[in-house]
Amino acid sequence: MKDRTILKRHLETYYNIFISISAGARKSISRIAKDIGHTGRGRRRATISKYLQDMYERQITFYPNLLLKTFENPRWKAFFLKKRDEEEVFGTFKRLSGHVSYALFLSGKYDYFITCRENTVDFDQFDVEIVRESVLYTPIFTKPSGWNRTFEDASKKICDLTFEKGYLNRPKSGILQWDDLDCKIFELMKGNARIEYTKVAENTGVTSATVKRRFVTNIVPNCEFAHYFFPKGYKYYNKTFFIIHSRYEESLVKAFHLLPCTTYVYPFEEEIGCIVFHRSINDLMTMMEKLKVEKVIDSFSVFTPLRHD
Repeated sequence: MKDRTILKRHLETYYNIFISISAGARKSISRIAKDIGHTGRGRRRATISKYLQDMYERQITFYPNLLLKTFENPRWKAFFLKKRDEEEVFGTFKRLSGHVSYALFLSGKYDYFITCRENTVDFDQFDVEIVRESVLYTPIFTKPSGWNRTFEDASKKICDLTFEKGYLNRPKSGILQWDDLDCKIFELMKGNARIEYTKVAENTGVTSATVKRRFVTNIVPNCEFAHYFFPKGYKYYNKTFFIIHSRYEESLVKAFHLLPCTTYVYPFEEEIGCIVFHRSINDLMTMMEKLKVEKVIDSFSVFTPLRHD
């Protein structure tokens, strides 16, 4: 019982650190400590650093990522692809992943889900068929308030909610006004928004002060931050990918915040894609089928992600 109490206390600290960083990706360790009330005698800055390092090592969280908002140019697209023959399906995935922003190898009626800038990939060279495609609007990564619940309990709570009709907002801007330096800073920081400005400066040929100024004034206003939380560690959970048609999109995404793990939401033009983390496909499908019976979801397709790059 004592060990369980200590574990729960640690997990609560992990979650509070996650929430603090979600509210400001580049917050200092001292600022995080103050946010979560971890200050005063015996509560050293180094303790928070250790907690955060543990979170990264156990894959309870990852570095916050930078996501470019939706623009007319460059326009981001999502594609669902099918290999024209059954040979080299995985080999094709590995080759594809080197040419796109994000690639997901799927089990289901599609072989691949990929995202990339429009007209940057010649799909014919990979012998794949584009089965469906859409503009990809800025993805959403939920902050899981159900981190201390089981998936079963959280899913029951979701099914008891009252949902309101309403689609997600899909805003678009015009043309992205970045120069080459802005683009280079973005590329160097998109995988870790907390990376030191000095390290970025070493790879750009400008000072860290210039990197910081460009980041704050040019990069941040045109991006969103993606952050993640998995209470038992990313590898502990199964993943299921849904394509969902719903007239209750906004309420449904808010409901996914009640789950134990971060849910990935990809807004397409006429539907949403969701990657849900869970430990029981029975609990997950029971929830989805009930939401369909209650007409919160009009229809959905389901896939199993096998690998991502």
